[in-house]
Amino acid sequence: MNHYHRDHFILKILAEQYFEWEKAKKGIVAIDFESFKKKFNCSKAELELMTAKLFSEGEVMYYNVNGIEGIAIKPKGLASFAEKKYLKERKKLIFDETKNWVQVSIPILSLLLAIMIFVKSNAKLKEQDKELQAIKEQVRLLQIPQRQPPSDLKVAIDSLSRK
Repeated sequence: MNHYHRDHFILKILAEQYFEWEKAKKGIVAIDFESFKKKFNCSKAELELMTAKLFSEGEVMYYNVNGIEGIAIKPKGLASFAEKKYLKERKKLIFDETKNWVQVSIPILSLLLAIMIFVKSNAKLKEQDKELQAIKEQVRLLQIPQRQPPSDLKVAIDSLSRK
């Protein structure tokens, strides 16, 4: 369970206990550490670490009555639970991380696309250059002047044609 869900879950447990106490107006408004340790399968020290942020935000308070230690929700904690503060913070974190990833990946993808286009156009230019060289060679072959027969053969042909 990530810490945002965990914090919301802790506030939920404490809020439910508070509302039960509010209805009955008897019993304890708080939950002792032993009950929390069973729900979270952790030690008291781990539980205090998990609730430290809630305590520093003024949303919960620790108590010790007749040697029983526990945790109770404060009005600010009820408001945070009702507003789903920690669930919203998690959504905001996910949105911000996604936004950062997109902001980094778009320029990289654009660069890769530009490189691919450059390589493809370069290959096409090389192919066109080869075709141009082939056409130039064909033109050169067509422009070779017709060979004239040797002069002895020409004289012999002329003399035969006069007879």
